[in-house]
Amino acid sequence: MKKKLIITILVAALVIGLLSGGTFLYRRHQKNANPIKVYSVSMINSGGMGYDSHSMNGNITVSSSQNVYLEKNQIVKEVYASEGDAVKAGDKLMLLDMTKQELDLESDKATLEEYNTDLIVLKGELDELYNVTPVPDNAENYKSPAEERLEKAEAAFNEAEEKLAEVEANNPEESEDYIKADTLKNFCDTYLGDENAPKQEDYQDEATYQAVLTYRAALKGNIDADIKTAEDNYKTLKDKYDADHKTAEDIFNAAKDEKEEASKAVEEEYKNNQGKKTYTKTELAEAIKEKEKAVESKKLAIRKQEILVKQSETKVDKGTIVATMDGTITKVDLSDENIADGKPVITISGTTGYQAILNVDEWNLVNIKIGDRVNIMNYDNGMNYEGKVIDIGLSPVDNYYSSGDVSYYPVTVSINAAAEDNIYPGQWIEATFDTSSSDNGAEGICLLLPFVKKENGNSYVMVNENGYLKKKYVKTGKTYWGYCIEIKSGLSMEDEIAFPYLKDAVEGKKCVLSENLDEIYK
Repeated sequence: MKKKLIITILVAALVIGLLSGGTFLYRRHQKNANPIKVYSVSMINSGGMGYDSHSMNGNITVSSSQNVYLEKNQIVKEVYASEGDAVKAGDKLMLLDMTKQELDLESDKATLEEYNTDLIVLKGELDELYNVTPVPDNAENYKSPAEERLEKAEAAFNEAEEKLAEVEANNPEESEDYIKADTLKNFCDTYLGDENAPKQEDYQDEATYQAVLTYRAALKGNIDADIKTAEDNYKTLKDKYDADHKTAEDIFNAAKDEKEEASKAVEEEYKNNQGKKTYTKTELAEAIKEKEKAVESKKLAIRKQEILVKQSETKVDKGTIVATMDGTITKVDLSDENIADGKPVITISGTTGYQAILNVDEWNLVNIKIGDRVNIMNYDNGMNYEGKVIDIGLSPVDNYYSSGDVSYYPVTVSINAAAEDNIYPGQWIEATFDTSSSDNGAEGICLLLPFVKKENGNSYVMVNENGYLKKKYVKTGKTYWGYCIEIKSGLSMEDEIAFPYLKDAVEGKKCVLSENLDEIYK
């Protein structure tokens, strides 16, 4: 019976092993069957985005007048305009005192410089983390010799502190003998002193008077004896206390000095890079992640501060108010009451022309300046016009769609068109600004967005590594025209990548190079 049971167990184990092996081989065959297509980065690269544009929509209006407003805190240095004057676009109307704005600009620049310094420090700290060799994850309790010394010194200091407190808690001045001697002395001074001695005339006879004197002398003698005993006992306690206190205090001071020295040793160890903070693999990965997040956060703060500097520079540049159209000055009123009511201080009635006010986000606003040319397309009649930026608002637009912390500012463009060009107020137009910047290299890598996936906030592609797919993280930059994304690092023109949204686009999947990009759409 026992032999039969053993044979049954062996047969069952053999069957299970064959099934497991068969399943593994089947899955491996399925994974390597029908290899997934990969494409050369050089073939699918959209090229460097040397030209970048920004488009905004708005409605055409008739620019029949120009109104100039002042804020309460703005100071006018000089006025060049008078009612009835004929002006042309670009003529000076007013000069403002920009002292405050110039101070704000200097403050914004100083903050920007501070942020750039912070970024250099953060990058240095990040580079140090990149060069750290971590200890295994199970060595989280590792301490350097200096740290072990400090730990022992802190324990000895705590023990010495407790002992000193224990000794001081037995202060003999709070003992029964000290209190008793003090109390008896006070009693003698109060009741048995010479000033309280009985007088003979207070008694009827000499015998009674002498008896009282004898009683008082005997009482004082007994009390003096008790005081002497209590003082002797107190002195004994005081001598022992002084000795114990000095010993405990010496030990405490020595422990305190050792603790301070050990603490300095740890600091010196870090400074000299002899005892860098030790990280486990998990701790180091988390520290690098946090430091990278701090670097990116500081970069974002720098970008925002750069915008503030640009805006401050724009405000300073706006110290000279100019006419934006040809026309006649119909109002000049710089009274405090007029400014407080929010009314225009200067009004120009101009010849009929056309303009549009567009809301531009702060990121693109820094690349736009007065006088920039604008390409305008009229959705209603399909015609194209040329335009020019004639005004940039200094205050964000209220109640306008925004994403996150992005603010939008009003930008006014004039439209080079006449009524015979089939243009009229209310038509819907699209204005395109050229916001190209010099940092867009012509040799950069730009991929279609679907070739890049995200995981926990990090971007990655599926790259061919020795014939099998592998996940590779990349750093991305700007997104162009809503469908192309810049690859800053992590990928080269020689790499081959797969379309990552396919069902079989997983790590370990066998892959093969394809020269036909159209296959991806089949």
